Amino acid sequence: MLFWMRYKTCLNYLAIYKHFQMKIKSPKLYFYDTGLLSSLLKIRDAHNLRIHYLYGSIFENFVITDILKNSYHKGIKPNMYFWRESNGTEIDLLIEVNSAKTLAVEIKNAATFNKDFIKNLNHFPNKIENANIEKHLIFD
Repeated sequence: MLFWMRYKTCLNYLAIYKHFQMKIKSPKLYFYDTGLLSSLLKIRDAHNLRIHYLYGSIFENFVITDILKNSYHKGIKPNMYFWRESNGTEIDLLIEVNSAKTLAVEIKNAATFNKDFIKNLNHFPNKIENANIEKHLIFD
């Protein structure tokens, strides 16, 4: 399968996140093969990738699909979502590990840390219902 997407209709709530009364209105689409994605975008080498206007999205795509592939390799089908508020605040990846633990992951493409990278993680709660939220930042 070339693409995967986690899609819930507007009428479905994510059980663990109903604290937010959050509804998924649109899916995010990811390429399994970021090499193919780069080829379709006519990105021919690493330098052109780094300066491409979609580099941040490609890097986020790479990280998320790599986590997904790693989980599948271990025989685990992860519950993976993203979270976005109407004001644009978003967490790139939520991984429901079990009913008591969820990982919130923010993915950024930058060589050095910037305090703005954790702004959305700080806005996200530390606990939802019975689940503790473990927050992570991945940056290039």
